[in-house]
Amino acid sequence: MDSTFEQNALSDMLKMSELAGLEVYFNGYKNKELQSFYIETPRGKYTPDFLIIKRKGNKKYKNKKNKGKIEKILIIETKGEPYYDE
Repeated sequence: MDSTFEQNALSDMLKMSELAGLEVYFNGYKNKELQSFYIETPRGKYTPDFLIIKRKGNKKYKNKKNKGKIEKILIIETKGEPYYDE
């Protein structure tokens, strides 16, 4: 993680009872292997900070053959104080 703001955000998300049973992923900033999720935009690739995934039947991803179908995805981008006015 590249900031304590992201560390705190992840720590707080993992404590929320509303997220129990969901998958929370950090999309690693400095580790290329963890940056596998991105969104193609007219301005280039956008890599959000976090994904929260809900799968049908509350099944968890175990491997490529044993995974539940994704029902909803929440994309979270954290921004620290320097970006408040942007």
